[in-house]
Amino acid sequence: MKMMRKSWKGMALLTVAFALAVTGCSGGSGGDAAGSGKGEAASGKKDNGPMTMRWWVRGTAGEIPPKNIELLQKKVKDRFNVDLQVEIVDKNVYNDKLNVAWAGGTIPDMIEMSDAKMVYGAVSNDTIIPLDDMVKNDPNFSKLPAEYYASGKFKDKIYAAPTWMPVPDTMYYRVDWAKKLGIKPPTNPDEMYAMLKAFAKNDPDGNGVDDTFGFTMESTLERSGPIWQMFVPTTPVNLALYADDKDKTLKSAWMLTEDMKSALAWLRKAYAEGVLDKEWVLEKTTTAEDKFVTGKVGTMGKGAQWIVPPFGKLKSKFPNAEATTLPVINGKYGANYSTKANYTAAQFLTFACKQPDRCKQVFAYIWGPEGVRDRRLGEEGVTYKIENNKYTWLEPAMEKVYNPGSLMTSVFSLKLPLPEPVLESSLDNAKGFRLLQDLDPFMKQSEKAVAKSADIDKIGKEYIAKIIIGEYGLDKYDELVSKIKSMGLEDVLKEVNDIYKKGL
Repeated sequence: MKMMRKSWKGMALLTVAFALAVTGCSGGSGGDAAGSGKGEAASGKKDNGPMTMRWWVRGTAGEIPPKNIELLQKKVKDRFNVDLQVEIVDKNVYNDKLNVAWAGGTIPDMIEMSDAKMVYGAVSNDTIIPLDDMVKNDPNFSKLPAEYYASGKFKDKIYAAPTWMPVPDTMYYRVDWAKKLGIKPPTNPDEMYAMLKAFAKNDPDGNGVDDTFGFTMESTLERSGPIWQMFVPTTPVNLALYADDKDKTLKSAWMLTEDMKSALAWLRKAYAEGVLDKEWVLEKTTTAEDKFVTGKVGTMGKGAQWIVPPFGKLKSKFPNAEATTLPVINGKYGANYSTKANYTAAQFLTFACKQPDRCKQVFAYIWGPEGVRDRRLGEEGVTYKIENNKYTWLEPAMEKVYNPGSLMTSVFSLKLPLPEPVLESSLDNAKGFRLLQDLDPFMKQSEKAVAKSADIDKIGKEYIAKIIIGEYGLDKYDELVSKIKSMGLEDVLKEVNDIYKKGL
């Protein structure tokens, strides 16, 4: 096996400090892990004897149900003679545990790293394995378009494989409410406002009580892009960074003063007239969804592929309810739905793999079409059966975690055992969205962006909230622009653009 140029401890320091390269002590501290020099690459021989492979899954308990894990383990053992050990690690402590494992030389064979700078560090330290030969030789991955690999490519080598098609955050809406009120899907901000106001004021649920709102937003502004992007090119988070195709530079929507004021005027009016839920400043992802499925609001922001679970909850409370995704609205900067051109699942093989070729075989199965299906659904007769055109779950946990969107948006175009009309409608209505370059890698390489973006976004959101609820006037936005300039936004943009022009 190829020797590590830098130590596991060096990698841990790198991930904690978010440095691009760390000079560690020579030699490895990982025993029989990556730095040992043992294994097929070092000996020149292939070993097909029993082998253990460890995989840390970032998520919550039940992320992959027990029977699905057993199915994965059985296939991996039968096909590759590999004992697959799967550990679900709480997403809130995953990175901390990863750092400890790097430091102690106990890093698993397969891990998730979603932070671009952490990935660059691992690449620089030769602690993750390139997958180019797997991609070339695998019958499934070799057929995917080259552009699908762009977000998993670093220094001209492929380290992460495509898994999901990019799907944007959209707005689900109550079709039954719109039908009752004689409203067609909106095509511009004014029509959107009129629909949302009718949802709030015209008794759409027919209970004779003024108890509904048109929409709510999460206080973090996450998943509110469909509203903001009717006016500006991106949601005001993460420096509100966007690529200007005209002059090929990165800019911040915070600096689009007049367009931001237009968006804020629209939201300010919605709040004042009771169209926007008064509690939005406290809203979280879960509470926003709860209000939609319990009939308190007529719309909800979320990815088009995830509509089935909330729709099921809505139908359980209101059997005659109808919902789907609103069609795209085209504004000054294009479609109000957008997402990053990122096809990968941020899963990597580390140099803890004693036999990289076999690890790659397991990787290709788990993240290939069969593995995606086995993880997200399972096999008929093992995790489910179909009776009367409905699923009967043999794995009880699947009733809560099954989401057909994770299959239907696979890069491998997986077919569902049963049709999901609401999902098909949702995805169809989202067509025409903007597919944008992922700008996070450029931000992560900028020391100034890393140091200042959180503070700039924090003060920006504070001003936005106060303007929307009427505590500040619209003219206060000019003061915000002056403040974020004084905090160094222009210097940040200059450094990020220097990195952007050089490319990854």
